[in-house]
Amino acid sequence: MRNLKYTMLRFGGRYILLFTAIAALTLSACKKEDKDEQSGGTSNLSVDSITGTHEIYVALSFDSIYSSGHSRSYAAYYHNGLKLLPQTSSNDAYANSIFVEDTNVYVGGSDGTSAVYWKNGEENFLPEGNSVSSIYVRNGVVYACGYEATENGNEARCWIGDKVKELDGSLAESITVDKSGNVYVTGFYENRTTALEYLRYWLSNSEGEMVRYQIEPTSDSQDACEGRAICLDYAHIKDGKPIICIGGTEYNRSGYINQQWTDRKATKLATAYGNLVYGVYAYGGILYTCGNDGKKACYWKSTIDASGNCSDVSAIGLTAGSYEAKATSIMVRNGNVYATGYEVPGTGQSINNLKLWKDGVEQDNFFKNMGTLNATPNGLFVTIVPTSTK
Repeated sequence: MRNLKYTMLRFGGRYILLFTAIAALTLSACKKEDKDEQSGGTSNLSVDSITGTHEIYVALSFDSIYSSGHSRSYAAYYHNGLKLLPQTSSNDAYANSIFVEDTNVYVGGSDGTSAVYWKNGEENFLPEGNSVSSIYVRNGVVYACGYEATENGNEARCWIGDKVKELDGSLAESITVDKSGNVYVTGFYENRTTALEYLRYWLSNSEGEMVRYQIEPTSDSQDACEGRAICLDYAHIKDGKPIICIGGTEYNRSGYINQQWTDRKATKLATAYGNLVYGVYAYGGILYTCGNDGKKACYWKSTIDASGNCSDVSAIGLTAGSYEAKATSIMVRNGNVYATGYEVPGTGQSINNLKLWKDGVEQDNFFKNMGTLNATPNGLFVTIVPTSTK
Protein backbone atom coordinates (compact mmCIF):
# COMPACT_ATOMS: atom_id res chain seq x y z
CA MET A 1 0.00 0.00 0.00
CA ARG A 2 2.95 2.37 0.49
CA ASN A 3 3.72 2.32 -3.20
CA LEU A 4 0.09 3.08 -4.04
CA LYS A 5 0.09 6.06 -1.68
CA TYR A 6 3.28 7.37 -3.19
CA THR A 7 1.91 7.04 -6.74
CA MET A 8 -1.32 8.80 -5.84
CA LEU A 9 0.55 11.71 -4.32
CA ARG A 10 3.11 11.95 -7.05
CA PHE A 11 0.70 11.85 -9.96
CA GLY A 12 -2.43 13.16 -8.33
CA GLY A 13 -4.46 10.02 -8.97
CA ARG A 14 -5.78 8.42 -12.12
CA TYR A 15 -7.24 10.72 -14.72
CA ILE A 16 -9.43 10.20 -17.79
CA LEU A 17 -8.54 12.05 -20.97
CA LEU A 18 -8.46 11.80 -24.73
CA PHE A 19 -5.48 10.74 -26.81
CA THR A 20 -4.36 13.07 -29.62
CA ALA A 21 -1.56 13.40 -32.13
CA ILE A 22 1.08 11.30 -30.38
CA ALA A 23 2.80 10.35 -33.62
CA ALA A 24 3.53 13.99 -34.33
CA LEU A 25 5.62 14.47 -31.19
CA THR A 26 9.37 14.34 -31.84
CA LEU A 27 12.56 14.83 -29.90
CA SER A 28 14.75 17.87 -30.45
CA ALA A 29 18.23 19.00 -29.42
CA CYS A 30 18.92 21.30 -26.47
CA LYS A 31 21.08 24.30 -25.88
CA LYS A 32 24.40 24.42 -24.02
CA GLU A 33 24.53 25.44 -20.35
CA ASP A 34 27.10 26.04 -17.68
CA LYS A 35 28.24 22.54 -16.67
CA ASP A 36 28.89 23.61 -13.09
CA GLU A 37 25.18 24.16 -12.48
CA GLN A 38 22.77 21.35 -11.78
CA SER A 39 19.42 20.58 -10.28
CA GLY A 40 17.16 17.90 -11.58
CA GLY A 41 14.71 20.01 -9.64
CA THR A 42 16.40 19.26 -6.36
CA SER A 43 19.74 21.00 -5.83
CA ASN A 44 22.41 23.38 -7.08
CA LEU A 45 26.17 23.63 -6.89
CA SER A 46 26.76 27.37 -6.75
CA VAL A 47 25.30 30.71 -7.73
CA ASP A 48 25.16 31.08 -11.50
CA SER A 49 28.45 32.10 -13.06
CA ILE A 50 27.01 33.18 -16.42
CA THR A 51 24.00 35.13 -17.58
CA GLY A 52 21.84 34.60 -20.62
CA THR A 53 18.56 33.20 -21.84
CA HIS A 54 16.83 30.57 -19.71
CA GLU A 55 15.62 27.40 -21.40
CA ILE A 56 13.03 25.41 -19.45
CA TYR A 57 12.53 21.63 -19.43
CA VAL A 58 9.71 19.87 -17.57
CA ALA A 59 9.39 16.10 -17.07
CA LEU A 60 5.77 15.01 -17.15
CA SER A 61 3.48 12.02 -17.40
CA PHE A 62 0.08 11.96 -19.08
CA ASP A 63 -2.80 9.54 -19.47
CA SER A 64 -4.96 8.69 -22.47
CA ILE A 65 -7.87 6.40 -23.27
CA TYR A 66 -6.63 3.72 -25.63
CA SER A 67 -9.36 1.05 -25.72
CA SER A 68 -12.66 0.16 -24.04
CA GLY A 69 -12.41 3.16 -21.74
CA HIS A 70 -9.11 2.01 -20.20
CA SER A 71 -6.39 4.58 -19.70
CA ARG A 72 -2.63 4.28 -20.04
CA SER A 73 0.14 6.56 -18.79
CA TYR A 74 2.96 7.83 -21.01
CA ALA A 75 6.32 9.44 -20.23
CA ALA A 76 7.31 12.72 -21.88
CA TYR A 77 8.99 16.05 -21.31
CA TYR A 78 8.16 19.56 -22.40
CA HIS A 79 10.64 21.92 -24.03
CA ASN A 80 9.27 24.19 -26.74
CA GLY A 81 6.54 21.61 -27.19
CA LEU A 82 5.75 18.13 -25.93
CA LYS A 83 8.37 15.40 -26.54
CA LEU A 84 7.06 11.86 -26.22
CA LEU A 85 9.57 9.35 -24.82
CA PRO A 86 9.65 5.94 -26.51
CA GLN A 87 8.92 2.87 -24.41
CA THR A 88 9.50 -0.84 -24.86
CA SER A 89 6.59 -2.17 -22.82
CA SER A 90 2.89 -1.77 -23.56
CA ASN A 91 2.21 -0.84 -19.94
CA ASP A 92 2.25 2.50 -18.10
CA ALA A 93 5.35 4.67 -18.31
CA TYR A 94 6.22 7.64 -16.09
CA ALA A 95 8.75 10.48 -16.29
CA ASN A 96 9.68 11.52 -12.75
CA SER A 97 12.83 13.65 -13.05
CA ILE A 98 14.82 15.55 -15.68
CA PHE A 99 18.42 16.74 -15.99
CA VAL A 100 20.25 18.56 -18.78
CA GLU A 101 24.02 18.48 -19.28
CA ASP A 102 25.58 20.15 -22.33
CA THR A 103 23.22 19.25 -25.20
CA ASN A 104 22.01 16.03 -23.57
CA VAL A 105 18.56 15.62 -21.99
CA TYR A 106 18.19 12.87 -19.38
CA VAL A 107 14.81 11.78 -18.01
CA GLY A 108 14.40 9.22 -15.20
CA GLY A 109 11.28 7.17 -14.63
CA SER A 110 9.73 3.80 -15.32
CA ASP A 111 8.56 1.71 -18.23
CA GLY A 112 6.14 -0.93 -17.07
CA THR A 113 7.84 -2.57 -14.10
CA SER A 114 11.37 -1.49 -15.07
CA ALA A 115 13.50 1.40 -13.81
CA VAL A 116 14.73 3.37 -16.82
CA TYR A 117 16.23 6.62 -17.96
CA TRP A 118 16.09 8.18 -21.39
CA LYS A 119 19.08 10.00 -22.87
CA ASN A 120 18.05 12.15 -25.82
CA GLY A 121 15.07 9.87 -26.30
CA GLU A 122 16.98 6.58 -26.15
CA GLU A 123 15.72 4.27 -23.42
CA ASN A 124 18.18 2.68 -20.99
CA PHE A 125 17.17 0.00 -18.48
CA LEU A 126 18.73 -0.12 -15.01
CA PRO A 127 19.38 -3.39 -13.14
CA GLU A 128 17.40 -4.43 -10.07
CA GLY A 129 14.84 -1.67 -10.11
CA ASN A 130 11.21 -0.86 -10.85
CA SER A 131 11.27 2.93 -10.95
CA VAL A 132 13.65 5.91 -10.97
CA SER A 133 12.47 8.71 -8.69
CA SER A 134 15.32 11.16 -9.33
CA ILE A 135 18.22 11.53 -11.77
CA TYR A 136 21.44 13.55 -11.73
CA VAL A 137 24.30 13.71 -14.26
CA ARG A 138 27.89 14.81 -13.82
CA ASN A 139 30.49 14.59 -16.60
CA GLY A 140 28.31 12.12 -18.48
CA VAL A 141 27.92 9.75 -15.52
CA VAL A 142 24.28 9.04 -14.68
CA TYR A 143 23.31 8.90 -11.00
CA ALA A 144 19.78 7.76 -10.16
CA CYS A 145 17.72 6.55 -7.22
CA GLY A 146 14.40 4.79 -6.79
CA TYR A 147 13.23 1.39 -5.63
CA GLU A 148 12.83 -2.28 -6.46
CA ALA A 149 9.73 -4.29 -5.52
CA THR A 150 10.81 -7.53 -3.83
CA GLU A 151 8.99 -10.36 -2.06
CA ASN A 152 9.80 -8.56 1.21
CA GLY A 153 8.39 -5.24 0.04
CA ASN A 154 9.89 -2.21 -1.70
CA GLU A 155 13.63 -1.69 -1.25
CA ALA A 156 15.52 1.53 -1.98
CA ARG A 157 18.07 1.53 -4.79
CA CYS A 158 20.78 3.84 -6.10
CA TRP A 159 22.53 3.55 -9.46
CA ILE A 160 25.88 4.99 -10.51
CA GLY A 161 26.28 4.34 -14.20
CA ASP A 162 24.95 0.83 -14.68
CA LYS A 163 26.02 -0.34 -11.20
CA VAL A 164 23.30 -0.78 -8.59
CA LYS A 165 23.72 -0.05 -4.88
CA GLU A 166 21.26 -1.47 -2.37
CA LEU A 167 20.16 1.05 0.25
CA ASP A 168 18.83 0.18 3.68
CA GLY A 169 15.41 1.70 3.12
CA SER A 170 12.09 1.31 1.36
CA LEU A 171 12.27 4.11 -1.22
CA ALA A 172 14.92 6.57 -2.39
CA GLU A 173 13.20 9.74 -3.61
CA SER A 174 15.92 12.26 -4.49
CA ILE A 175 19.63 12.30 -5.41
CA THR A 176 22.37 14.88 -5.87
CA VAL A 177 26.16 14.85 -6.28
CA ASP A 178 28.64 17.47 -5.09
CA LYS A 179 31.70 18.86 -6.88
CA SER A 180 33.93 16.19 -5.34
CA GLY A 181 31.74 13.34 -6.57
CA ASN A 182 30.12 12.59 -3.19
CA VAL A 183 26.62 11.14 -3.64
CA TYR A 184 23.65 12.22 -1.46
CA VAL A 185 20.28 10.42 -1.45
CA THR A 186 17.16 10.86 0.66
CA GLY A 187 14.04 8.75 1.14
CA PHE A 188 12.56 6.69 3.93
CA TYR A 189 12.40 3.34 5.65
CA GLU A 190 9.05 1.72 6.42
CA ASN A 191 8.79 -0.42 9.53
CA ARG A 192 6.71 -3.30 8.24
CA THR A 193 5.47 -4.15 11.72
CA THR A 194 4.18 -0.70 12.70
CA ALA A 195 3.74 0.65 9.12
CA LEU A 196 5.49 3.84 10.28
CA GLU A 197 8.02 5.54 8.01
CA TYR A 198 11.29 7.19 9.04
CA LEU A 199 13.32 9.70 7.10
CA ARG A 200 16.67 8.40 5.94
CA TYR A 201 19.45 9.82 3.87
CA TRP A 202 22.60 8.22 2.53
CA LEU A 203 26.08 9.63 1.82
CA SER A 204 28.86 7.94 -0.09
CA ASN A 205 32.13 7.42 1.81
CA SER A 206 35.71 7.28 0.52
CA GLU A 207 35.24 3.64 -0.49
CA GLY A 208 32.13 4.48 -2.50
CA GLU A 209 29.79 2.80 -0.03
CA MET A 210 26.48 4.47 0.82
CA VAL A 211 26.33 5.19 4.57
CA ARG A 212 22.88 5.47 6.15
CA TYR A 213 21.66 8.25 8.47
CA GLN A 214 18.21 8.56 10.05
CA ILE A 215 16.22 11.55 11.27
CA GLU A 216 13.60 10.84 13.91
CA PRO A 217 10.18 12.53 14.01
CA THR A 218 10.00 15.69 16.11
CA SER A 219 6.77 14.65 17.86
CA ASP A 220 5.64 11.54 19.73
CA SER A 221 6.29 7.93 18.80
CA GLN A 222 3.10 7.71 16.77
CA ASP A 223 4.48 10.11 14.19
CA ALA A 224 6.65 9.28 11.17
CA CYS A 225 8.51 11.31 8.57
CA GLU A 226 9.71 10.97 5.00
CA GLY A 227 12.44 12.60 2.90
CA ARG A 228 11.22 13.69 -0.52
CA ALA A 229 13.89 16.02 -1.92
CA ILE A 230 17.54 16.82 -1.20
CA CYS A 231 19.84 19.70 -2.14
CA LEU A 232 23.13 21.25 -1.03
CA ASP A 233 23.77 24.75 0.34
CA TYR A 234 27.17 25.78 -1.02
CA ALA A 235 27.00 29.17 0.64
CA HIS A 236 27.87 27.42 3.92
CA ILE A 237 30.56 24.75 4.18
CA LYS A 238 30.64 22.62 7.32
CA ASP A 239 33.30 19.96 7.96
CA GLY A 240 34.48 20.41 4.39
CA LYS A 241 31.07 19.75 2.82
CA PRO A 242 28.08 21.89 1.90
CA ILE A 243 25.12 21.87 4.28
CA ILE A 244 22.57 19.18 3.45
CA CYS A 245 19.00 20.40 3.00
CA ILE A 246 16.07 17.96 2.89
CA GLY A 247 12.42 18.63 2.19
CA GLY A 248 9.75 16.18 3.23
CA THR A 249 6.77 15.47 5.40
CA GLU A 250 6.02 14.50 8.96
CA TYR A 251 2.67 12.91 9.69
CA ASN A 252 0.50 11.16 12.24
CA ARG A 253 -3.08 9.92 12.27
CA SER A 254 -4.35 13.44 11.62
CA GLY A 255 -2.48 13.78 8.31
CA TYR A 256 0.62 15.24 6.67
CA ILE A 257 2.57 18.38 7.60
CA ASN A 258 5.28 19.73 5.31
CA GLN A 259 8.71 20.25 6.79
CA GLN A 260 12.35 20.89 5.91
CA TRP A 261 15.62 19.90 7.56
CA THR A 262 18.90 21.82 7.26
CA ASP A 263 21.92 20.11 8.79
CA ARG A 264 19.37 17.77 10.45
CA LYS A 265 17.51 20.67 12.12
CA ALA A 266 13.75 20.61 11.49
CA THR A 267 11.67 23.61 10.43
CA LYS A 268 7.91 23.26 10.00
CA LEU A 269 6.57 25.15 7.02
CA ALA A 270 2.84 25.09 7.78
CA THR A 271 0.64 24.10 10.70
CA ALA A 272 -2.36 22.67 8.85
CA TYR A 273 -2.52 19.01 7.89
CA GLY A 274 -2.62 17.88 4.28
CA ASN A 275 0.44 19.88 3.20
CA LEU A 276 3.26 18.21 1.28
CA VAL A 277 6.78 18.99 0.05
CA TYR A 278 7.85 17.99 -3.47
CA GLY A 279 11.07 19.90 -4.18
CA VAL A 280 13.91 21.90 -2.60
CA TYR A 281 16.60 24.16 -4.02
CA ALA A 282 19.39 26.11 -2.28
CA TYR A 283 20.72 29.28 -3.87
CA GLY A 284 23.07 31.81 -2.27
CA GLY A 285 22.27 30.75 1.29
CA ILE A 286 18.50 30.81 0.68
CA LEU A 287 16.45 27.60 0.73
CA TYR A 288 13.40 27.30 -1.50
CA THR A 289 10.94 24.50 -0.72
CA CYS A 290 7.85 23.86 -2.86
CA GLY A 291 4.62 21.94 -2.38
CA ASN A 292 1.17 22.98 -1.22
CA ASP A 293 -0.35 24.89 1.68
CA GLY A 294 -3.97 23.78 1.88
CA LYS A 295 -5.41 24.09 -1.62
CA LYS A 296 -2.75 26.57 -2.72
CA ALA A 297 0.37 25.69 -4.68
CA CYS A 298 3.14 27.38 -2.74
CA TYR A 299 6.84 27.70 -2.11
CA TRP A 300 8.65 28.72 1.06
CA LYS A 301 11.75 30.89 1.23
CA SER A 302 14.07 30.76 4.25
CA THR A 303 17.56 31.91 5.19
CA ILE A 304 20.24 29.40 6.20
CA ASP A 305 23.02 30.45 8.57
CA ALA A 306 26.51 28.99 9.05
CA SER A 307 25.23 26.62 11.74
CA GLY A 308 22.55 25.22 9.49
CA ASN A 309 19.64 27.00 11.18
CA CYS A 310 16.75 28.34 9.10
CA SER A 311 15.08 31.68 9.82
CA ASP A 312 12.86 34.29 8.17
CA VAL A 313 10.57 31.64 6.70
CA SER A 314 8.03 33.19 4.34
CA ALA A 315 5.39 31.57 2.14
CA ILE A 316 4.76 32.61 -1.46
CA GLY A 317 1.35 31.52 -2.72
CA LEU A 318 1.25 30.57 -6.39
CA THR A 319 -2.49 29.96 -6.83
CA ALA A 320 -5.59 31.52 -5.33
CA GLY A 321 -6.70 28.40 -3.49
CA SER A 322 -10.02 28.03 -5.32
CA TYR A 323 -9.01 24.53 -6.46
CA GLU A 324 -6.53 21.92 -5.26
CA ALA A 325 -3.06 22.77 -6.57
CA LYS A 326 0.56 21.69 -6.02
CA ALA A 327 4.02 22.97 -6.95
CA THR A 328 6.01 19.84 -7.78
CA SER A 329 9.50 21.14 -8.58
CA ILE A 330 11.56 24.30 -8.09
CA MET A 331 14.85 25.74 -9.38
CA VAL A 332 16.66 29.11 -9.32
CA ARG A 333 18.67 30.66 -12.16
CA ASN A 334 20.40 34.06 -11.92
CA GLY A 335 18.15 34.86 -8.96
CA ASN A 336 14.94 33.99 -10.84
CA VAL A 337 12.78 31.42 -9.03
CA TYR A 338 11.10 28.91 -11.35
CA ALA A 339 8.47 26.42 -10.21
CA THR A 340 6.21 24.01 -12.02
CA GLY A 341 3.07 22.23 -10.89
CA TYR A 342 -0.61 21.87 -11.62
CA GLU A 343 -4.09 22.81 -10.50
CA VAL A 344 -6.79 20.16 -10.28
CA PRO A 345 -9.64 21.16 -12.61
CA GLY A 346 -12.91 22.47 -11.26
CA THR A 347 -16.41 21.13 -11.76
CA GLY A 348 -17.11 20.12 -15.34
CA GLN A 349 -13.44 19.94 -16.31
CA SER A 350 -11.30 16.81 -16.72
CA ILE A 351 -7.82 18.05 -17.65
CA ASN A 352 -5.17 19.25 -15.19
CA ASN A 353 -4.18 22.87 -15.60
CA LEU A 354 -0.38 22.76 -16.00
CA LYS A 355 1.48 25.64 -14.41
CA LEU A 356 4.87 27.32 -14.70
CA TRP A 357 5.72 30.22 -12.41
CA LYS A 358 8.63 32.65 -12.58
CA ASP A 359 9.26 34.71 -9.44
CA GLY A 360 5.76 33.82 -8.23
CA VAL A 361 4.02 34.95 -11.44
CA GLU A 362 2.26 32.40 -13.63
CA GLN A 363 3.65 32.18 -17.17
CA ASP A 364 0.37 31.85 -19.02
CA ASN A 365 1.72 30.89 -22.43
CA PHE A 366 4.39 28.35 -21.47
CA PHE A 367 2.50 25.08 -21.99
CA LYS A 368 1.13 25.26 -25.53
CA ASN A 369 -0.70 22.89 -27.86
CA MET A 370 -1.29 20.22 -25.23
CA GLY A 371 -4.70 19.48 -26.71
CA THR A 372 -6.73 17.14 -24.53
CA LEU A 373 -3.75 15.44 -22.88
CA ASN A 374 -4.13 15.33 -19.11
CA ALA A 375 -0.60 15.68 -17.73
CA THR A 376 1.17 16.03 -14.39
CA PRO A 377 4.57 17.79 -14.27
CA ASN A 378 7.08 15.98 -12.04
CA GLY A 379 10.49 17.57 -12.63
CA LEU A 380 12.01 20.87 -13.72
CA PHE A 381 15.37 21.89 -15.16
CA VAL A 382 16.39 25.36 -16.34
CA THR A 383 19.53 25.86 -18.42
CA ILE A 384 21.39 29.09 -19.12
CA VAL A 385 22.20 29.84 -22.74
CA PRO A 386 24.68 32.72 -23.16
CA THR A 387 23.03 35.37 -25.31
CA SER A 388 25.94 35.48 -27.75
CA THR A 389 25.71 31.74 -28.51
CA LYS A 390 21.95 31.23 -28.79
